[in-house]
Parts: sequence; C-alpha cells; structure tokens
Amino acid sequence: MGRRFKETDTLLHYVDESVRLAGGFTPIDLFPSSLLVRVLTLRRAVRRVEDFRESLVAFMNGVVREHLERKKSCGGEEEAHDQEDLVDVLLRIQQEGNLKFPLTMSIIEEVIFDLIAGGIETAASTLQWVMAELMRNPAAMSKAQPEVRGVYTGQTKDPETFDPERFVGDARDFRGNDFEFTPFGAGRRIWPGMAFGMANYIELGLASLLFYFDWSLPEGVVPSEMDMTETMGITAR
Repeated sequence: MGRRFKETDTLLHYVDESVRLAGGFTPIDLFPSSLLVRVLTLRRAVRRVEDFRESLVAFMNGVVREHLERKKSCGGEEEAHDQEDLVDVLLRIQQEGNLKFPLTMSIIEEVIFDLIAGGIETAASTLQWVMAELMRNPAAMSKAQPEVRGVYTGQTKDPETFDPERFVGDARDFRGNDFEFTPFGAGRRIWPGMAFGMANYIELGLASLLFYFDWSLPEGVVPSEMDMTETMGITAR
C-alpha cells in the first residue's frame, strides 16, 4: 500500500472475512439440485457476500483516493516516480492509457486486494502451521533453532546448507514436477510468485521467528495434546 499503511488491522479483517466467505459451508453444497434448499439458503448467502463487497469497495476506494491525493501533493514527476508503490504504478498505467483494454478503477481495486490477500493469507497460514508443529514437537524445535541461529551468526561449517531431517530421503519436488505434491500448482497455472513467496515470506519469515524468539507453550499445555484439527475453509487452518 506504500509507506506505513495505517489501516492494517482493517485490511487483515477484510482478508480474513473474504477467506471465510469463499470457503464457508452452506447446505446447497450438499444438496445442489434441491430447489427448496436453494431458495432457503442461497439468497441469504448472496446477501452476506454483497454486503461484504460493498464494505470492501468503500475501503479500497479510500485507499486509492489517498494515493491520488498524495500524488497531487508531490513536488514533481521525478519525485512522484521515486515514491511510487504498487497502487501508484497501477494508477499511472491507467492514466497513460497504453493498454489494449480499459484499466478501470474497479479493476485496480480488485487487483490490489487479490495481490494482498493472496500474499498475506497463504504465507501467514503456512507459518502458523509450521510454528504450531515445531512447538508440538520440541525435539524438532531444539534442532532447527540452533541451526538457524548458527547460520545467522556464521558459526556453522557450511552455512549454505540447510537440510532438515524430516526431508531426508524425500525426493518429491514442490515446484510442479511431482503431481502428488503441488502446493503452488503446476504447468501454465503454476503460481508466478512462488520463488518470491518462498524466499521473502515463508523461509525468511520462519528463520526470523526461530532466530529472534524463544518459543514455548503456555504452562500446563502438553505438546501431544495440542488440537491440530483443520478447520473448514478455502485454505487449511
């Protein structure tokens, strides 16, 4: 969003709510051919989605309007380019009008939210699962944390090697070559931001959490008794 976004909590709320609505359960999922179930549940579900969309559009309008006002207040074109973020770039492309299709304000707002939602929710859910599993398995945590800290402080003999024992003997590739494990998709539909997401959000984020903090469960909580049941939704939480 550029600089330090002041409405982070509100944005995260919209991301969480969009995931909940997209992956929520309704009776019509079980009885798609039932006219009665369709009449009783579909209208209510559509109303919830429409209310959410109206609220989200109003929020995104405010974000875009803030960038437009900031752009007008910039001293010159060169200064404006130096301070550009994703929203500013999209607005500039819209103003230049060089695309073969019209880049409307509605499209800009939808693209921005899709990029943010996709970048935040998936990486955050992955980190939550990893940290929960590490805390649930203290032996794995005790091996992973010193190794990460050793790499950061340059105390290991081979700092470029990171070989967790849980992957020993596993030759599966997660980059779309082995169809039994395709977290990022495969072929033409593979996620284009895979390398960026892995390096910047998941690997670096996980390493930072292990390096800077000592993790432990609340007093009285037994690791083996942690509830790791997945919740229903568009992503596994």
